[in-house]
Amino acid sequence: MLVDSGLVAEECWKAAIPVQLRLADSEVSSLEQPPVLYFLVPRYSYLHRLVPQALQLLQHLLPPGELVPWFEHGHLPLKWGVPAGVMYDLVAGPGGELPWQLTLHFRGFPDRQLPAYGGEAALRGAFFNSLKEATHICRGSAQRVMEMAAGAQEDLWRQVLAGSLQQYQRIVGPLQLAPAVVRGRGPAAVPLRLYIRRDSGGYLSSYEDIVCTSRPVAAQAPDGSSVTLRQALLPLIEECLAETLPEDPAGGPTAAAGAAAVDTAGGQAAEGGAEGGGLAGASADAESPRPAEAEASASSLDGGATGSRDAAELSGTGAASAATEAAEAGEPAAGELAAGAPAESLAAAAAAAAAAGTAAQAAAATALERAAAARGVLVCGTAPPLDTPLAWLHAQMHAGDHFLYVVLHLGRAAATT
Repeated sequence: MLVDSGLVAEECWKAAIPVQLRLADSEVSSLEQPPVLYFLVPRYSYLHRLVPQALQLLQHLLPPGELVPWFEHGHLPLKWGVPAGVMYDLVAGPGGELPWQLTLHFRGFPDRQLPAYGGEAALRGAFFNSLKEATHICRGSAQRVMEMAAGAQEDLWRQVLAGSLQQYQRIVGPLQLAPAVVRGRGPAAVPLRLYIRRDSGGYLSSYEDIVCTSRPVAAQAPDGSSVTLRQALLPLIEECLAETLPEDPAGGPTAAAGAAAVDTAGGQAAEGGAEGGGLAGASADAESPRPAEAEASASSLDGGATGSRDAAELSGTGAASAATEAAEAGEPAAGELAAGAPAESLAAAAAAAAAAGTAAQAAAATALERAAAARGVLVCGTAPPLDTPLAWLHAQMHAGDHFLYVVLHLGRAAATT
């Protein structure tokens, strides 16, 4: 039975992660041993809210010069524009360490792995950009947010940092940002941001094993029923299958289905890539929810594009040679043969394509069920049933930027089965 009284939302906003902060040893310019700091950071807030407090306690230990703060978990620099709870679920959960042990740096910003950090103004700007994107998805326009008074925007930002739900609702309530039917666009859409981690757990050293996508998802099926979390995730997993599905250690049906999925969905995944490997989600067109495209890393896209061009050139050369040889031998060229192919051959090709699609769907379903069984499908640190309506999850558990964040651990699920 679903709880609609707002208690779930209250618990999500109250939830906080205990954090242990250590100043990087290489940045200590004093003989004094730096203290180990402990904080609670609200899940829907951001790690950089801790910087002013930490700096007050550590600044006398730092060498003079410009200070650019960043956090590290293991050897992974943490994305500063992602809510703290989402980052924790992604790099430490499920069953992650408590307290969350982080290293705080003020030097050597990893600009090859993270976007440049321009202080709290940059963080605030990233938050409002995300809020405007979500509002556009929900209401068809971001004008409601763009027309907020400067004082109201600043107040809203402070409440998000503090994790204060009541004050947050006081500000956003009059804006009416809940998903609604927009004329000419179909059913109401939920702004969903999905992070898929494909490795088998443990510490991450890069974002190569993480795929992210950000897009609108219809809240209602064509038959009028509510779209569930399972129904929302399955097509996204299927699209990303070639990049995210780990091999079955036993080489069983999952591996076979994954191979079939590569044949059918690989081209779409290569074409639909956005900023990848990292966590910056690529926005879909909010005005027209559509089947989404899988994201890949920028490096793999560049290589894939070059490889595709080379393959096309080689393929074209080979086809021309084959056509010439066929003409000289008096045989029909490949295109002519396809045009005059019997109905049985066309039917067989259609059946093979359908079978490959079915295999990809089965592989996605298996991967999702395994992840759910291993508590690897996380929303605000919890593992909701896959049959939960997506609209209810968004209403109760969306973050301050109005996105519903879902973290999916596919690799860990495979490793534990």
